[in-house]
This record gives sequence, C-alpha cells and structure tokens, in this order.
Amino acid sequence: MSVMVIRPERGCDDIHALIDHVLSDGAGCTEADFPDSCRGRFVILTPASLRAYVEKQVLQSMVRPEFRERLEPGMNVGVHSLASMMSSIIGNQDYGRYIRPSISMMSLRNYVAKCLNDNESLRNQVGDSFEAIDQFTKQIVELHNDGVSAEEVLALAAHQSNARLSVLGSLLQLVEQRLGKRYTFPGAAHETICAWAQRHGSNRWFYLYGFAHLNASEMRIVHTLAQYVHLTVMVGAGSDPDYLEALQRRDDGNRNTLSSIFASSASTSVCAMPDTTAEVRYAAASIKKFIADNPEISYGDVLVTSRDLGSYQAQIASEFTYQGIPINIAASSTMLDHPFADAILGLLDSATYELQPQSILRILRSGIFSRYLNLTPTAIDDIENQLNSNNPATVWIDTDIPFAAHLQKIRSLIQQAADVFRPRPSATVREALGGMVGFLTEYAQTIEGSAPVWTVIMNAFDDMVQQLGNDYFAEYVGIFARNLASTLAAQSIDSRPVSASAVDVLPMSSPLHPYRYVIVLGCSESQLPAIPHETGLLDDGERLDLSQFLTSQGKTLEAWNVLSGTVERRSGQEPLWFNGVVASATQQLSMTYPKSLRNAAQACSPYISQWETGTSDTSEIIGASKRAVPTVETEYRPLDRELAYRLFTRPDYVHRVYRTHGADPSISTRVFNASVSAIETYYRNPYEYFLKYGLKVNVANAFAFDAALEGTFYHAVLEHAVNAWIERHKNERDLNGLPPQPTATDMQELIADYSRLDRGCNQWTVLNEDPRMEVLRSSNRMRMIHRQLVDTLMDFAVDAAAQREALSSAQTMLTPTCVEQVFGNVGGTTGAWQSPYSGEQLIGRARDKEIPVALRINGKVDRIDTVIRDTNISRESAGIVVLDYKSSARTLFGKPSRNDGGRASNVYYGHELQLFTYASAAQHNSGMPVAGMFFLPIKPSATIRERIALNNQYNMLPSADDGSTSLFDEPSDDSSAQNMRIRNVWRGFDMPNSGVLIGESDETGIGIEQLSAEEFRGIADYVHGKIVGACQNILDGKLPVRPYRSLVDGRDGLAYSDVADIMAWDVLNSNIFEVETAVTLLELKEAALHMNNTSEGGKAW
Repeated sequence: MSVMVIRPERGCDDIHALIDHVLSDGAGCTEADFPDSCRGRFVILTPASLRAYVEKQVLQSMVRPEFRERLEPGMNVGVHSLASMMSSIIGNQDYGRYIRPSISMMSLRNYVAKCLNDNESLRNQVGDSFEAIDQFTKQIVELHNDGVSAEEVLALAAHQSNARLSVLGSLLQLVEQRLGKRYTFPGAAHETICAWAQRHGSNRWFYLYGFAHLNASEMRIVHTLAQYVHLTVMVGAGSDPDYLEALQRRDDGNRNTLSSIFASSASTSVCAMPDTTAEVRYAAASIKKFIADNPEISYGDVLVTSRDLGSYQAQIASEFTYQGIPINIAASSTMLDHPFADAILGLLDSATYELQPQSILRILRSGIFSRYLNLTPTAIDDIENQLNSNNPATVWIDTDIPFAAHLQKIRSLIQQAADVFRPRPSATVREALGGMVGFLTEYAQTIEGSAPVWTVIMNAFDDMVQQLGNDYFAEYVGIFARNLASTLAAQSIDSRPVSASAVDVLPMSSPLHPYRYVIVLGCSESQLPAIPHETGLLDDGERLDLSQFLTSQGKTLEAWNVLSGTVERRSGQEPLWFNGVVASATQQLSMTYPKSLRNAAQACSPYISQWETGTSDTSEIIGASKRAVPTVETEYRPLDRELAYRLFTRPDYVHRVYRTHGADPSISTRVFNASVSAIETYYRNPYEYFLKYGLKVNVANAFAFDAALEGTFYHAVLEHAVNAWIERHKNERDLNGLPPQPTATDMQELIADYSRLDRGCNQWTVLNEDPRMEVLRSSNRMRMIHRQLVDTLMDFAVDAAAQREALSSAQTMLTPTCVEQVFGNVGGTTGAWQSPYSGEQLIGRARDKEIPVALRINGKVDRIDTVIRDTNISRESAGIVVLDYKSSARTLFGKPSRNDGGRASNVYYGHELQLFTYASAAQHNSGMPVAGMFFLPIKPSATIRERIALNNQYNMLPSADDGSTSLFDEPSDDSSAQNMRIRNVWRGFDMPNSGVLIGESDETGIGIEQLSAEEFRGIADYVHGKIVGACQNILDGKLPVRPYRSLVDGRDGLAYSDVADIMAWDVLNSNIFEVETAVTLLELKEAALHMNNTSEGGKAW
C-alpha cells in the first residue's frame, strides 16, 4: 500500500482538514469493509502530548452537521498515541501473542556488567566503570531499535579492523542471545505493533498527525503501517519532515540543504531584552495584557517556548506563579532529589559503614528512620554539631555525652544495615534484594512523597530479580548504586495533571497544536538554532560507514535509522522545529532575545532577522503591568452561600461512622470548626477572615524576630515549665491537706531549664515549637536578645509569686492545675475537653437546599489554676481561675472615662471573646465554678513595678558560682533558683483591669472588677451568641471589606486601621468605612439580667 501526504494551505486548520479527509475515506467504503467489529478501523495516531487536543477536536467536529451527515453506518474514528494503541487496539488479541515483557535499562546495564565480568578480554577493552557500561548499554539499545544485528556490526568491524566496533558487536550478540527474543527493549514499541499490523492491517486506515520527527522505533512502526494499512500523513504547510523521504523511498540528493524559515501569518513582534530575567517578566506581562484585551481567550490558548528552555524554566515557574498565571511546566526535579532516594543510596554507600559523619547524617536527615531512632531534627542538629566539632571516632564510643544512647542505637542500626546492603559474596541477587526490602520494611517509615519513589525502586528490584535473580549479587555490586541512581534520575518526581486552562511551557522540539498567542524566548544567535554535537559511543564516521554497509545489504530503513543520530541529521531538525512553532501561532507571535547572556553580548538569531525591522516597543506592556491597580467593587455583593458552605465546613468524621443509609436528614453531616481567635478576626474585618480561612491566603512577611515570635517563645517555655511543676507536685499536700503553691525559686529553676536552646539529645526545646527560634543563637546580638527574653520570664515568675502572696493574705490559695488545655479540635488534635455549646447548629446551603451544619467551637486555654478561698478545702469553696498569657499588659475592661458618664467601662465584644469562651469551656468540662478570669501579662508595664534585680549571672556579670566570663554564654546547668538572689521589690501588675472575679464580693481587697454568677452566665451566653452570629454570617456569605475598628485606647477608624493601604481602599470605595460601637459593662449586665427574666437560654441573643 502507498503513503498519502496531506499538505494544508498556510493559515488553514490542519486538524479539521484531516478529519474531512477521514470522512472522505469512510464515504468510499461499503459495509463489507466493516466486518464483525469496527473498533479501530479509522485511527488517528498522534504524539501522547497531543492526544487530548486531537480527541477534543474530533468530538467537537463529529457533532457539527456538516460532518455528522457524512458519517457512514458502522464507521468509528479513534484517536490514539502509540502507547494507547498497544493497550486499547492490540491488547490481548490472539491470546496476547504480540505482547512481550519489557526489560529496564537498569537490568540491561547489569547484564552488560555480567558479560564483562565473564569475559576478561572484553573487560580489559571496555573497563568496569559505570560510565563505560552505561555508554555501551545505550548504544546497544539504540542499535537494537534501529534494526541492526550483531552479525552486521561484527562484519563491518572485521572489514575495517575496528576493535571498538568488535567489542560493541560482541556485547550486542550476547544481549541478543539471552534477552533479544524474549523481551521488549526500552522504547521499542515496534516489536508489538509491527507484528500486529502484519496480521490485522487490512481494511484499516491510519492517519499520522503532529509527528515532526520519528525516532527509530516509531520509524519502523510507520514503515510497517505503510506496507499493510492505508496510511495518510498530515504534515505542516510547506515543510516536509525528513522521515517522508524514507517512507516514499526517494532521495533528491539535497541532504545538506536546510529548510527555509517561514514567515508567520500571525501578528509578529521581536523584542530585545537586557537579560533572561527581563525576558521572563516581559512574557508574563504580555500574557496578562493579552488575556485582558481578549476576555474570551483562556490561558490554555497561550504557549511559551524556547530552544534552550532549561535556562528559563526556574524563572518562569517563580515569576508566573508570582503573577498569578497558571502554567503547565515539566518538573525540574527528579526522584533522585527525594530524601527517600537519598537515604537508600546512602545505605549503599561504603562510607556509611565506616561511620563517616556526612554519610550517616545523609541518612538521618532523610527522616525515614526517625520513628525507629526516636530522633527529632533538633537532636540530629546536636549530633551533627558534636561530630563536626570533635573527632568522630571518639564521639561514637564516648559514653558520657548526653546522647550516647542514641549514638549507640544508630550504630546498631548501621550494623544491621551492613549485613543487608553489603551481603556475603555467595548471596544471590534474589537474596540480596530481598534482604534490603525486608530491612526497609522493618525499620523505615514512609515520608511525604515517598510512595512513587518506593514504587520505582521496587519495580527496578523486581525486574532485576526476574532477569538475574539466581546470579551472584557480587557481580553487580560495583555499579548497583550508580545504576539505581541513574534509574531514579530518569523519573520526574512531579505528577501534576495538565490543565486545559493554563499556559503551556514546552521546549521547541515538542509536538505543538495551534495556539492563539505564542511567545518564543531566547532567540539569540547563540541559542537559536542549537548547535548539535556528536553523542553516543559511535562517532559520525562510524555511523556513516555502518549506514553504507547496511545499504549495500538492502536495509535502507535501518541505514536511515543509524544516520538519525548524526550531527547533519539533527541540524536539519532545527529549522523544522522553529517552523512548527511559527506555524502554531494563529493570532499573535512574540519573540525575545537577551542582549547579554553569560556576560557576553548577543545579537538576534538569523531565524528572526526577517522580523527584526518590526521590533516593537516593550515599555507600554511593562509599564502597564507596573501600573496595574486591583479592581474594587463599588457595591458589596455577598458571597454565594453554597460556595461559603463548601469553603468553611468540613465532613464530620467524628460521627460519620455511626451513620447509616437513610439516616435522619436533620442530623448534620458537616461541621463548622470555629476557633475563638478566627471569629475575632471576622469581627475585625470579615473580608480578612474570607482571605485567611476561606481562600487560605496569607501575607508572605519577611522573617523577623517580631512580637508574634516573641510571644511564641513565652508561651512555649511557660507551658512546659508550669506543666513540669504540676507533674512534680501533683500528689503533694501540706499538713492541712492543702496543695502546694509554686514559689519563685521553683518556677525560675524550671524556666531556666526550658528556655535553654540546647537541652541535650531528644529533649524538648523552643526550636521544636518553631524552627525560626534557631536565630536566637545565630549571633552575639541574638544571644543577647535570648538573654532578655529569659530575664523577662524570670521577672514574670517573681511577679506571679508576689501576686499569690498577696492573695494568700486574703486567705486565698492559687495552684496551677493544667496548661494548654484543648477543647474541641485544634490543629487536627482532639482535646480531652468537649467544646462548649456543642449542640448548636447552623444553616448552610448547597444544591438549592438548606443543610444543617454542626458548630464546634475550638480553642486552647493557656492555663487554669485552682483557687481555694479559705482553709476549708471542700468542693464548695474551690473554684478555677482561667488565665490567658499576653506578651504585654492588656485590659479586659477599660478604665472609667468621662465619656461614659461614670456608668462603667467599655468592653469591645468583637475582640474580647476569648476569656468568656475559655471560662465557659472550663466550667462545662471541670464541673467547678469559675472564680475569675484574667489576661496574664508576661511583660507588665514599666510604670507598674520596678525591674527585679537578679543574681550576677542574669545581670551578665562574672559569677563565682559557675566561673563564666562570657557575656553571651547560655545559663549553665547549675543555674538553679538556689543560686539566684532576688530583691523583693514588687507593686503588682494592673490586676484590676486585666480581668474579672466572679462572686458576691471582692475578698482580695485590691479592687478587681466583680461579676455575679448570673451576670457571668448572661455575658458568656451573649459572647456565645456573637460567635454563633458570626459563623452564620460566614455561611450566609456576608464577608464585606470592613477594615475599620475602634480600639480601647481611643484610636478608631478615623486614625487607625488593620489594613496598610486603607486610604487607597477608602478612596476607591467609601462604603467600607465603618466604626465599631462599644458596649459598656453596665449595658452587658442589664442585658444579662433581661435575658434571665425573658429567656430560657442564650437563644435570645
């Protein structure tokens, strides 16, 4: 059968021209041409990357009247790549006779190594290095796929007395004898498809679309199809691919003549840029402008390409992501870069078993043995510091260092690994690899992203066992690690699906479909065209000799395949690929080149010289991108309720297990998890809540040791110090049966311990709380800041002890009971306490139906103390005090001012939801009455009390106790409270304004605000109503921009805002201005009394 070639006119839609030709072929057939099954009778073969596009075009065409009327009964048009053709069309026809198992490159390299080990003469000529084995293996695979046999290579070697060809032919012969007839080599799809086409090719029509170049295996497939099926090739207008010459058995003698460069039919511009970074930024700005000017076009209609895409790939990924442009781009990392792969290769490294620090740390840092070794990242840091600062041989055997037990466990693990990864000489491949898998299964753990890496490694092991399982593993141990690394390096680690609405970023050599807008980067004289070089084991002269020898034997196709790797043939591809890019642009084509590249001046490529006179000015596009102003709606529109339902609710996994089919629809299957701090964000600015908790958008702030990180330090140290005191004294009682109270010396000793940055191997430090704390030991200045933080906590311990002493004078005892008490679910951890008001339900909306949503209020109470108001320790006299740490002084109720007429203090309910909610949760779960709730400032104002004078060590002066003379040394281990001299000067922090007591009278005598139990319940229910109301508003989509708020100190929205650019927002949209109205404490009390008289609960709120 002959080959038909379709050459559409320039500017025509070639895929529709091909579909028209397919229907014309079908119209000339009768029902006799469609026997028992019509599956696969008309097949469009296309590269895998174009299959989705061609399928879409075919489906859209088939529903158009002009095409649908021409479809003959029984006619079926399929779209396949070569891989999908093997699975969908060939499949298991004829009992699977066409399908052969495949063999990997790893197994082939192993077998070549075995051949060299068995033949000393060959080994002396090739060597036993991995590089030599890899080079010979790749050349063997290439020749096998070209269709060249070992006999032909050996015959040419004998004719020319070429020793290297003789070695290559001998190895090829050994591989053919053992593997050639049983397995499919990598990339050799022709062995399956050609055998099938010879038997089932009659009455079938195949169409090639999108193939600008064919490799050897593909060429053999197409050559066979041309003989046994009706074959049609669609080529680009005016540019024939080089494989047509071999298919049509013609040779015009113009092998050295390159194809001419096309002129684009699209609007074309050429832009010179200062460097590659400017090129990428220009591309991003141009795409955004193009999409803005053409709203009917999606990002999927845009292509960014370059002949040297590797030098642009990282910049494109970062710049386009920053600009918010979605892209389809190949991953730059491979499985070799994954920590799991690094650990496996580390276990195969002989340096590991010599206990070399870098090799050991390579394995530990991967994290796959962290669970078995019980090592934290901080502990590994300590081990690394010890190994790097001392003699490693001494460290491994030192039993006096703090983490000697961990080092011993590491050595034990390495010794067990040595028995497996360095097997005995008599071990077979099956035994060695089985031992490795067993070791990893027993001791290793999965880490993020390790599953695909594990799969590739296991497949490589299985393949090697299948082919070489009974051989001695010692024959392959020399190249095994490099062989596995090469296999992993060939696999991309990113498996993100391709999006139809994202910009395609592809190399110029890729198969391309039509795009509305095409941007070509790197059109400089040194980048385009690329200059090919000789590759592989055979040079161009040997390839030409082998081609001529094959031609003399009548094997013209094989001769053509051998020459495909020459510099001449690959040079001829350059203009064809560029023409393909030019032809793919249907509306606009932009080409850029850098004026400077690698410190060398650049001129434009000769390929684009015909357009250089039309160079456009880029200042307008770049300037427009810089002047872009976000659009702000002038009218508020609520968020769609179903979208709000999807964004802010989650499946209720806690109760799902108890539900069955047909359960009561009134029972919620979704839950709204509301933290108190998140609802406070809602009252500050609802739109900020939408961005942070709905869209998960957070501002990327530059790192600084700011107030938030400082607060984290205080919270973390106090949590562990107080908890340690509770555990140490939980069963103690004095002679009167009363629990002890922490003294200043007790707390200072614990604070000194837990504030240390180096507490020994596997001990908790603040670095576990936030790795950014590492900055505290980065320099002398930061070590001084660390000292100041510790001083602040030491002062806080004195303040707290003095406060307890003042309360004791009023026959009141205060004892810490628990810290960081979680209620509900925080950070995926379900606390021991239930969420208060857990029966509350909200109403969401989805699929035009009202859906009940369970409300679960979550939070974490910093600290809860038990208070006993007299010497009687009966339960009736005991209560709890809820404490919330704050870095600096904070008031719950403001001081009385002239503006409120002396009535009471203002409470800003939108911002102070925490204490009342925490107190409700504590009372609900402990069963004890709430006696008080306070903000506990860690840094009281300097006007409240004098600074506590500590001992010489904490005043940064030399101390006789520890002999320290360094200003920046951390506190030593013996810096206990017994060595601290405390000057007891205290005036108390601003307790009256930092919280409230709940009871009938103020027995402390220090003027703390007082609430009755009924008033507390009423206000707590009121606060709960504010939380429920906010959550329901969120589900209703009421998320306007409201960045203004009033503050306790009198600053309101007229002078202050949480949004930095509030002036710009206000000018663009005046409706966002809103000042929050304060509610006085007296009004809250009156409202609580009114609620008790008119309502049975908080529902009235």
